[in-house]
Amino acid sequence: MCRQQPSAARNSKWGPISPRYLEIYSEPHAATLHFPAGVYTLNAVDKIGYYYRAPRKIAEHFGGGSLWREGGIFISKRDPQKLRGYVYRAGTITQVGNFSGVKRAFREQPLASATSDF
Repeated sequence: MCRQQPSAARNSKWGPISPRYLEIYSEPHAATLHFPAGVYTLNAVDKIGYYYRAPRKIAEHFGGGSLWREGGIFISKRDPQKLRGYVYRAGTITQVGNFSGVKRAFREQPLASATSDF
């Protein structure tokens, strides 16, 4: 599924804002895309859901190496238990995989390690 880029997370046009942080405890993957474990930050919202930016770039592995892509986790407004990965490709968002079974927690404050100045 490809979509145009959503609005900034603070835009109230699409209703209430979800918690600011989503912690993913494992490293989910969809085909050759590998998403990092860690704290994802609410980055944008649109009429269908919330977009949490990954703490690092997503690795897309192929035979000769890896490409690094911007992306994160998408949470549906219609079914908040439904999580999918997303990556930016050619200026649009492509949703991938089904991460609904991934162990996770929502937070209003980042973990100390997520905000370290080191």
